[in-house]
Amino acid sequence: MTKVLRPDELRSKLALATTSTEAHLFFAALLRTAAGVSPDRFFVVGGSAIEIYTVGKYTSGDMDLVTDEGERVEKVLRHWEFGKSGRIWTNDRLDLVVDLVKPPYTGSPERSTLVTTPFGVVRLAAIEDLLVKRLSATRHWGVKGDFEHAMMLALQFGTTLDWEYIERFAVEHQVLDLARELRKAVGA
Repeated sequence: MTKVLRPDELRSKLALATTSTEAHLFFAALLRTAAGVSPDRFFVVGGSAIEIYTVGKYTSGDMDLVTDEGERVEKVLRHWEFGKSGRIWTNDRLDLVVDLVKPPYTGSPERSTLVTTPFGVVRLAAIEDLLVKRLSATRHWGVKGDFEHAMMLALQFGTTLDWEYIERFAVEHQVLDLARELRKAVGA
């Protein structure tokens, strides 16, 4: 673990962000760096990744992170005065909620996106993985709005998405019909 910022130093760095989405991205980079975790072992996933990809058109409200270096990350969160309840860490003063999702990252690391911030790099879950997982949540958990989140990603990134991969991953998640419906809806 590298030298960890004091909580007041963390607040100062986060204050440089011009939007809450940018603050979340900066926070993820600062946390990964402070914990000394390789970008290849630290993923921003779920709604947090969607928020960053859509530049705040969708807002998550928390930071969803996957790392197999949870102990290192938790040590930094404690230092930064976060409280823990289950896998959820909160800091009211920073207005931040961190959800440490159980590892491993279950998508394609090769398709993930590395984003550079002033405070280090952060790896975002692959857009295709996020899209299929939102379709899966729609089908298997009845999560309202998740189909629309998948649609938002498909509309924004449709021409660059690997639809063959999406369909293969969708078969694993038993949502091939939804993936094809989405693809047709966006004309990809």
